[in-house]
Order: sequence, then structure tokens, then C-alpha cells
Amino acid sequence: MKRQDVLKYFVICSLLVTSFSSCTADDEVNKEALLKSYNIEDDTVNGENPFLIANMETAWENLKNNPTANIDQLFENNNLSISDFEIYTSDAQYKFIPSDSIQYKSLWEDPKADPSETLLTHLDENLDLEATGEDIDVEDQNDNFEDGQPFSQPTVYPLYAIISPSHSLLNQIDNIKIDDYYFPAEDESEESRTNAENILFSTEFFDMLENEAFKLTGNFDEEELQALRFLDPEYPVQELVSIDIFEVRNRNLNVSDLLIDYTVSEQKLFRRRSPWTPKGTLKFQETDVVGQPEVGVAGARIRVRKWGLKVIRKAHTNVDGYFQTSSTRTKRVKYAVYFKNNNHRFVIKAGTAFWNARYRSTRKHKRKDWNPALFTAGTKRHFYAQVQYAAFDYYNRVSPTYNIPVPNIISELKISAKYNRDVSSRFRVFAPAFFNDLRISRIRSGQPRGTVGVYATTIHEMTHAAHYREDSGIFHPLILFDGKVKERDLMRESWAEGVETFATNTRYITLDPTFFNINTISGRNSDKQLRSFSQQNEYTAIVYDMIDNANQFDISEDRANDMVRNYQLSQMWQSLDGRRSLDTWRNNLIDDHINPTEIELNALFTYYQRVADAL
Repeated sequence: MKRQDVLKYFVICSLLVTSFSSCTADDEVNKEALLKSYNIEDDTVNGENPFLIANMETAWENLKNNPTANIDQLFENNNLSISDFEIYTSDAQYKFIPSDSIQYKSLWEDPKADPSETLLTHLDENLDLEATGEDIDVEDQNDNFEDGQPFSQPTVYPLYAIISPSHSLLNQIDNIKIDDYYFPAEDESEESRTNAENILFSTEFFDMLENEAFKLTGNFDEEELQALRFLDPEYPVQELVSIDIFEVRNRNLNVSDLLIDYTVSEQKLFRRRSPWTPKGTLKFQETDVVGQPEVGVAGARIRVRKWGLKVIRKAHTNVDGYFQTSSTRTKRVKYAVYFKNNNHRFVIKAGTAFWNARYRSTRKHKRKDWNPALFTAGTKRHFYAQVQYAAFDYYNRVSPTYNIPVPNIISELKISAKYNRDVSSRFRVFAPAFFNDLRISRIRSGQPRGTVGVYATTIHEMTHAAHYREDSGIFHPLILFDGKVKERDLMRESWAEGVETFATNTRYITLDPTFFNINTISGRNSDKQLRSFSQQNEYTAIVYDMIDNANQFDISEDRANDMVRNYQLSQMWQSLDGRRSLDTWRNNLIDDHINPTEIELNALFTYYQRVADAL
């Protein structure tokens, strides 16, 4: 973090107000235009949405009028009358237009809303995102705001959610209803179902109802069509003369106009569906390591949507990238991974404060796991997965193992992952409530960072955030007036540089045993140890110098004389916390900890004091 950034945000925070101008609500939502903007076409292969309220009402009427379904007997056997069951709006899709950051946050954090930045659709998408790894590019749409220019009022992007019409958010945030749905209550809790739904839940009723909706809307796949038998329209219904799909096609009949013969169609298609468990594994490629090993996308949030619409199951990946939800009877689902921690420690943003980074399946999965292709270099999902892994590793390995602080306790750390922009990475001091806290860029000085670079940069900026939470004073603008500006620049940046170096070396040695050697100048940031005095800046190797067993002075006397060994990160942090000068940091190391090489601290700190004085 540069000194001028500190001053800029001190001024910004004193002037910033929290309200935003919301986007103008249209009188109606043009769904066709929205779908086209996402490279999605509503074609006959996908069929219409079977869960639209009108389609479900028609499906219910068709089921009642199909004598082979024997609905009257089914209801009588369960002590119900036909009038006890009705199609109602169980859920609806809404376009929400938040007017400020508080409303926007309440949408994201509502456990039942599960909002999406884009229109939720059941359609399989013609754009092959599975192959390209690209999603809708929103990175630069609000970049002026994300980059700290609050004086031009930003546009707050809408969010889409499928929720109950009785949800309290509808009375709190401006919204436009898009569609009404009836979702058969197979994935709802008993308390959420009507009495008739609870009774019918244990029968084949909802399976038949959905099948009628699929027939009406053209959503049976080929396997299902071949299992079906239809009543021949040339014969009276009571004669129960059946034909298969091949005969239907030979006679140019419309499937949607025919009655399903439930008496002879393969029973496996219409018996009550058995539960199955959505699961899968997500991995990304470590391109900077010999052999380019596959690494799990750790600690990410998985959402499973019924037909790509309503969220019915959630899970989080483990350290190997594996996830498994609770079971469901829903036959077709779409998956999505959101690069977001399970305990609200952090969230990766897609280059702007308004969009969470994600990767989604573009096609429905029929009772199948989600094991997408390996996240390879050059794709957004690969970059997001790297930042996700580094942030997860900081909270779950680096901080607890080396006993150094985390960036946050209560609020969620917002990390803006810049895929396209060539900008510096940074920690934002005095970030307002709706600004991103960190910015991690994939490209720097015209070149994309490798996987080691992305990991190390993320650790570096998170270390700044943790330092600020524990000791904001060392970042305070008032330090500009006490004559110690450069020295404190060096202390802040060198601490982050040291944690970055040690965390990166200890992580990558597990993937490549030759990555570094504690007894030699090697591994991450070894170039900084080899800098001559005239090449030094505030990003020094002083922290790592106190850990390793190498001495760059042996190579050239223009470098630090590093005879210090085996200090722990926790010891260095304890002595640094609250200090404002190199002298006090050194003195605390000597007073607070026992180390056989502490006598060498004077020479090491004297060298870096000269560096600070020369900045």
C-alpha cells in the first residue's frame, strides 16, 4: 500500500456517503432480450419452462383427464378429494433493484433468496461455457466505482431471485415480478408443504404431474421418450391401444397432444423417484510447478438449482475440491460454484463490488455428478480458483499454523479478482462498507501472473489487511508528519513480503520438493535477498532473513549481513505489533524471545535502517 493511497482514502472516507443511485426500473422485464444478451436461445430442443404456473395448471388438468393415471383412485386411497389439491404460486422469479448497499447486502445474505446476477433460466445454453470457461464479462462495468472514485454515482446492478411470494424482501426492496412457478414440493420441508402435498409426497403423484408438464413443454429426453407409450388417438381411449415414440414420429403426431399410457410405459419412468446425491470435484491446474499438478478448489460454495431455477441444495468443497450435498428427488439440476468461503470469512468478486465470482454449468445434469473439466490457465475460473485457494489457505493453514492474525473477525473480506485489467494489487485502507477490501490482478506490466504469483500476491495483500485490523495506527495518515514515513512504509511492506515468502515456500514445497531450500537463497522472492543496497526499496527481505540459513553477504558485501536464524513468524509478529520504528521492533525481538543468533540482529537491522533512510 503506497503512502499516497493512504492519504487519498483518508480524504475519501471523510466525504463518502453510503447511498447510491439505483438503476431505473422498467415497466416490464424483456426476458427475450435478457436471454439473447447471455447468448441463450429459447429453442425447441430445450422446450418451454415446465414449472411456469400456466404449464403446471395444464399438466394437472391433463393428468386428471387421463384415465390410465387413475387419479380418482389414488386420491381416494389417500383419503383425499380432487379439490384438496391445487396448483398455486409456490415461488416466483423477481428482478430486485437495490437502492443502496444495505439493501444489496441484505439480498446476498438472505438464506432463502440465493440471488443471481443474471436471469435464472432452465435453458441449456448454446454458448459452451464449459469449454471456454468464460462467463458474462462484468469486470469493467463498474470499475470506476470499484477503484475508489465515489464522487461519480455508481449504478447498482439488479439481482434475480426465485423466492416465495410471501418473502419479506418483497416489501423492502424495489422489484419486478418476472414469472410465477409451481414447484412440486419434493425438496421442501414438511412444514413448507400443504396437507395434501404431505400426503401425496409418498406416492407417485408428483412424478406423474412433472411428467405431464415435461410432455406439454417438450422436455423429455430421448431415453425417456423411448420408455413412454402413448394412447393411439385413432382408437377410443377405453380400448387402451398404445404406440411408441417411433410410431408417433412415423405418423407425424405431436407428443404434447397425446395421452401417456401409464399402464404400459416402463414403470421405472413413473414410479416414485429414488433419492440421489449431487456431488462432484472441482480442480485447477498449478501451471508453475513441475508436472502441473491438479489442485482442489478448496472451500468454495456450491449451489444446486432445480432445472437451473430454484436452489434446492448447497454444499462447500473440501480441500481436495470435493463436495456432496444432501439427497434430492429432483431429476435435473444445474450446478454453480461461487468462490466464497463457507463461514463468511471472504468472498471473491468478479472485478467489481457488485458481482460475486462464479463458474456455472451450462447444461442440466440428469441425476449426474458435476465433474467439470480441469480449470486450465487462461480462463476466468482458473484465476478465481487460484485466489480462492490462496485466501482459503491463509485462514486455514497460514494463520493457525504460524499464529499470525487474520484480516477480519466479523465482516466478510471482499477480494476483487481483476482478470483483464493491468493494475497493481493492493489492500484498501479505510475501505467504506461497500468497497472491495483487496484487489488482486492477474496481469501486471503486460504479463499474466503465474499460479505462484497469484497465490503470493493474495497472501501479501491479506497480510496487510490482517496487520491493519490489529494495528491500524501504522497505516494512519498522521504518520505523514512525524518523519518516519519511509521507515513505516518499509516495516509494513517488508512484513507482508516476509509472510508472502514463507507461506509461498512452505506451500509449494509440498508440490515440488525442489521449490526452495532453507539453507540457500532460493524460492519465492529470492531476488530481493540478492539486491544490492542501491536496488533496495520498501519491499525488503528482512523478515525472511530472520528465518533462513543463508547469508547474501557471502555473495557480495553490498548486501545485508544476515547471520540471524530460525525466528518464527509468530515471534516477529508479536514484536512488530504496535511498533513504529525498526529500533523498537529489534529491541522487542531481543527482549521478548530467546534465539542463539539474536546478537546478529543489530547488524541486520542497521543495514535495513540505512535502506529506510535512503528511500
